[in-house]
Amino acid sequence: KRRGRFKGQGGILSAQQCNEIQKLIRDRCPDQLKLPFVLWTCGAVMELIKTRFHINIGISTVALYLKRWGFTPQKLAKRAAEALTKILINFNILYHAQRNQHGQHGGAAIG
Repeated sequence: KRRGRFKGQGGILSAQQCNEIQKLIRDRCPDQLKLPFVLWTCGAVMELIKTRFHINIGISTVALYLKRWGFTPQKLAKRAAEALTKILINFNILYHAQRNQHGQHGGAAIG
């Protein structure tokens, strides 16, 4: 005989709140949400929940939510690497565009 709560019932966060947090983690970086973190860690998610919903959740509970949602450290690290790659690509594009605009192309003539 099963004991405890039924799956999806009685949690600290509602289903709507869970969906919102998951979407934010997937689509944004913590610094985009004005959080003092670079990557999504348990602490960053805990702070997001606190600022967004005014709910204090323990770090181990946040870890359980992240595990339940399918977020693992490997996926978070991969996402961070992808974000860094995008930043570097954009930087290179802007750098070279600015360099060409100012005529600093190593003495080569532009034809």
